[in-house]
Amino acid sequence: MREGLLDRPVKVIVLNDKSDVQVRFDLFERLNTGGIRLTDQEVREAVFSGDFIDLLTELAETKLFDKTVNLQTGKHKDGTPQDFVLRFFAFYERYKDFDHSVKDFLNEFCASAADEPKLDERRMLFTDTFSFLSRVFPSGIHRGKRSITPVNVYEGVAVGAALALSVEPNLPTDQDLAWIDSEEFRELTTGATNDRKRVVGRIEFSRDRFLAGE
Repeated sequence: MREGLLDRPVKVIVLNDKSDVQVRFDLFERLNTGGIRLTDQEVREAVFSGDFIDLLTELAETKLFDKTVNLQTGKHKDGTPQDFVLRFFAFYERYKDFDHSVKDFLNEFCASAADEPKLDERRMLFTDTFSFLSRVFPSGIHRGKRSITPVNVYEGVAVGAALALSVEPNLPTDQDLAWIDSEEFRELTTGATNDRKRVVGRIEFSRDRFLAGE
């Protein structure tokens, strides 16, 4: 068996930070078909590795994130926390440009952020927003009796809060959150939710509710 292995040719492809990003991504996608399949975020971490990806991990491991976002058991080590932090930044900065494909939207944002990490600016935005959210939602962002944080609800609430804070930094934290269970917000966060109208709708609906303090 050893001799058989030694006689086999081995093809090696070296990818580094000089390699074209799309080539790296396409290769990872092609190879990611057997064994334990990587999540989309795990592929991003490999392809776009650098300061911005490190920032996502840093923030995903903070007490503020852990207190604000309730994930399913087993989702803490597959890139899901980093994916949630990435969604916060991507939708905050570009939600009006979203066009149906979440995967492509996040990949394009990662590629841009890898070139321009804006570490201090984004770290401060995250800290300010999640400090507010952790006080408004002491049991984490959730809806109804379920304790898990639905990703679509999270997108609307987290980005909406950040936009509201950019208008009024001293928002009250003792807010009436009945709007999260309202029919209007449910329509924006259930069913076919990944279209521009609903993405913009749930983010701006949340922003306006926070600003209204109701």
